[in-house]
Amino acid sequence: MDEYAAMAGGRLEVGSARGRGTQVTLFIPVGEPASLLKNPT
Repeated sequence: MDEYAAMAGGRLEVGSARGRGTQVTLFIPVGEPASLLKNPT
């Protein structure tokens, strides 16, 4: 999963704590909304 995140320009974080389970967080960059672009096409 980490490789796929990296290929998309993002990152994957995995954390765990006893009694609290495991948390998987995926960060993927997104482009600016079209309404914020100077010259939308």
